[in-house]
Amino acid sequence: MVRKLMITLSLGAFGLFAAQTVKAGTDCTLTKAGASNPVVDACKKGGIPEAKKVMKAMVATAKKNGMKTQCDDCHKSEETWKLTDDAEKKFEKLLAAQK
Repeated sequence: MVRKLMITLSLGAFGLFAAQTVKAGTDCTLTKAGASNPVVDACKKGGIPEAKKVMKAMVATAKKNGMKTQCDDCHKSEETWKLTDDAEKKFEKLLAAQK
């Protein structure tokens, strides 16, 4: 009985630790303070996974509206999501292509 309790407590503690680790890795770090756009809203709602969904949808809409764009036009890496030097200008064009 004590053994089962120890295993249960250990697994529970591991689950909490793993959940905190995953959450920490999903925080958005590229949004500017005070900015307001669909990506910022998605970051606040669900971190990087939600922002990625919104960005993919925005790229698809922009392509339908005639804009030629892809992720690596603005992002140097899909692991770190670091931006290219002209990413902000391209993002403004991407936002404009949503209409």
